[in-house]
Amino acid sequence: MTGTGVALARSLRPEQWIKNGFVGAPLIFADDIFDGPLFARAALAVIAFCLASSATYLLNDVLDREADRLHPRKRDRPIAAGHLRVATALTASAVLAVGSVGLGAVIGLRFTLCILAYLAITLCYTLWMKHEVILDVMGIAAGFVVRVVAGCAAIAVVPSPWILICTGLLAMLLGFGKRRYEAVTLDHPQRAHSRRVLANYSGPFLDAMLVSTATLTIAAYAAYTATGGTTPWMVLTLPVVAYGVLRYLWLLLHAAQGESPTQIAWTDRPIQISVILWIILSIAVLGSA
Repeated sequence: MTGTGVALARSLRPEQWIKNGFVGAPLIFADDIFDGPLFARAALAVIAFCLASSATYLLNDVLDREADRLHPRKRDRPIAAGHLRVATALTASAVLAVGSVGLGAVIGLRFTLCILAYLAITLCYTLWMKHEVILDVMGIAAGFVVRVVAGCAAIAVVPSPWILICTGLLAMLLGFGKRRYEAVTLDHPQRAHSRRVLANYSGPFLDAMLVSTATLTIAAYAAYTATGGTTPWMVLTLPVVAYGVLRYLWLLLHAAQGESPTQIAWTDRPIQISVILWIILSIAVLGSA
C-alpha cells in the first residue's frame, strides 16, 4: 500500500467502527437472532454505517485540519500532518457517502432514510453543533440513536422507546466524558484552538453532567427491564449495565481516562467483559421468553 493509501486508511478511523455495533444491536431483540437472512441484513447495515461514518470523519478532518495541528494528539492525523491531500480526502468522503446510501438502498427505503438522516446530523454537527455548548453532546447522542433506529429498520424490528432513551443517555454520558477529559487535561491555549466549545465548559459542570447522565442511564435501563421489556427476566442484565456505566465513570473521575470512549472499549478488559456478558445474557433471556 502506498503512503497515500496508508494515510487514507488511517483517516477512515477503522478503530471507530466499533460505534456502529449499535446498528447491529437490535438483532439481539429479533425473534431469531440466528436467522441467516436477518443476520446478513444486519451485517450489511453495519457495513453501510461504517462507510457513512468514515465519510464524515474525512470531512471533519478536512475542516478541522488547522485546529488539529495545534492539538497534542490530533496533529498526527494524516490530513493535519499533510500526509493526505485535501482533494483526495474530499473525493474519498463523497465516494463513501454515496456508497453508504447505495448500500442502504439495497437494504430498504427506511434504512436509506436513516443513513441520510445520519449524514445530515453529522454534517450539522461538524458545521455547527460541535461549537455549541450542550448541543454538541446532544448531537453525538442523536447519531447513536439514529444508528439504533437504522438497525431496527434493517431487520424490520420496531424500536422500543426505552431502548432509544437508554441509547441517547448512554451516548450523552460518553460525550460529556470526552469533553471532561479535554477540559481538564488541555491547557487553555490548546483548548481555545483545538475545540472552541471547551471554553464554555468547566470541570465542576462536566462532573455534575457525568453523574447525572450516569444515574439517568442506569435508572432508564432499570425502568426498561422492569416495565418495558419483552420479559421480566431482562432484569438479570441490569447489574451488568450498572457495573459497565459505573466502571466508565470511575475511569473518567479516578483513572483520568476518557479522551476516547472508543479507546476505552478497545483496551479496558472489565468494560469488554461487561458488553460480552450483556449480549450473552440478553440472547439467553430473550431466546427463552
